[in-house]
Amino acid sequence: MHPGYGYHFHPHKEVEILTFILEGELTYTVKGQGGGCLRRGDFTYLTAGSGIEHSEFNWGDVPMRMIQVWMKPQHKNLHPHVQYATYNENCHLNQWYLMASDAKNNPIQLQQNVQIWVLKQEGNKKTEFLVAENQQAYLVQLEGSSTINGECLSRYDGLEVYGEKIQIMTEREACFLLVVTPLSIGTELNEK
Repeated sequence: MHPGYGYHFHPHKEVEILTFILEGELTYTVKGQGGGCLRRGDFTYLTAGSGIEHSEFNWGDVPMRMIQVWMKPQHKNLHPHVQYATYNENCHLNQWYLMASDAKNNPIQLQQNVQIWVLKQEGNKKTEFLVAENQQAYLVQLEGSSTINGECLSRYDGLEVYGEKIQIMTEREACFLLVVTPLSIGTELNEK
């Protein structure tokens, strides 16, 4: 999103939206609840439920990059709310970090049986993630380049996996977002 651009207040209903800031700044405001400025590593999670309005703007001086995951909640007419969390890439370097799920002990609690993992990894390192037989996963290479299950990936590339191990070998420093769901659930990934 270019400096000075964004989205004025607009409504959402019966959707969950997780936003992860990769570069720049995003001013995120929820009508009637206020907001703030989000920077690299910050997450915001919106449960639209019965209805909510929010705005998103880049009032900074540099372009802003983010990725959003849109999900259908398990139940309708949930109470609308917003959660904020920060991923500290220095504290969690070279290890998968569970940022969001339906469990109560995660930084962000979703209203759907979905896990959202983040990995920041140094170059020339190997790591794995086991996607269970009854699960599907969508991996997005947010930064850097790597070889994943024999496929070369670079910035913005994605990979879908069903019930198998994800094997990553980074060529240079890289960042990943991984969405894991039961085979019966679909998610929409949208990078702006």
